[in-house]
Amino acid sequence: MEGRLKGQPRDLSAAVLLSDALIRQARATNDARPANRASQVLKTVLKEEPRQYDALRMLGAIKLSQHRFREALELGDYDKAFDSFDKMMSLRPSAAAYARVAYARELRGEPTGALEAMQLAFSASAPQDPEAQAWHATQVGELLLKLGRIPDADREFRRAVFFYPTYPLAMIGQGKVRVARGEMDEALTLYLDQLKRTPMLDLAARIGDLYAQRVDAAQAERYYQMAEDLAGPAIAQTEANLALFLAEHDRKIPEAVKIAESVASTRNDIFTADALAWSYFKAGRLNEASAASQRALRTGTKDERILTHAARIREAAGQRGGRP
Repeated sequence: MEGRLKGQPRDLSAAVLLSDALIRQARATNDARPANRASQVLKTVLKEEPRQYDALRMLGAIKLSQHRFREALELGDYDKAFDSFDKMMSLRPSAAAYARVAYARELRGEPTGALEAMQLAFSASAPQDPEAQAWHATQVGELLLKLGRIPDADREFRRAVFFYPTYPLAMIGQGKVRVARGEMDEALTLYLDQLKRTPMLDLAARIGDLYAQRVDAAQAERYYQMAEDLAGPAIAQTEANLALFLAEHDRKIPEAVKIAESVASTRNDIFTADALAWSYFKAGRLNEASAASQRALRTGTKDERILTHAARIREAAGQRGGRP
């Protein structure tokens, strides 16, 4: 489709098909950059044909995935967005509707309810769409993993790989299962093999962490640097992933703060707020860290990383006695 568009820039059909492929690539790898490229392509389509339904629908899906609810024709906050998801369910239950309900429940700290909704989403996914089946199975696996149901999570990640061999998020999920079982060597082998197929910040960081556990500082640093390189230059960041990685690994903290602040200026989701809070914390800016952490907790999430960061920030604030 990229080739078709180079020869025929106004080929709207190619643009829509390319955008669909990019959106799938983004969710298969948990990398926002393909979705950002899809957004650019779709805006070009809409300049030519402002009411093109598929382009509008996909652009809306991208905005929702980025928590940009106002631009996605939502009302700018989680509660009203969640109400819209419920209305979507009542009007037309579908895999997409069930998945969004699952997402809303997880953000609200209801992992069991989220699992039930995501299982319905998997059941409703089209059998002729293996990528969608793999994605939904992977999401079920992630929720089971968070609930501590390791064998069940392993089964779902294997199911995803059955539908779509070497599906990136499912392969990473299998690595997480091995880590949970204490099978670090097996996890490292799996991650290294997958990194050859899909170089990603998250994968490189996980590999670096496993080498750090082995007290292999040289290899850990090699993969940490690779994680930074894979994220691209700080000026291009539209996600908080790089800032959080830097802050969690005590690397380039001033840069982490700048990236997190830049992303937070346009996005108000709880994960960006958490990255901002942790970057401020590592920079010693405790009052700002506390304020950002409260924003990260506002939905009632039970996300382990967010809760761990919040607890550390509260502890530090208590030790300082609230002094700036």
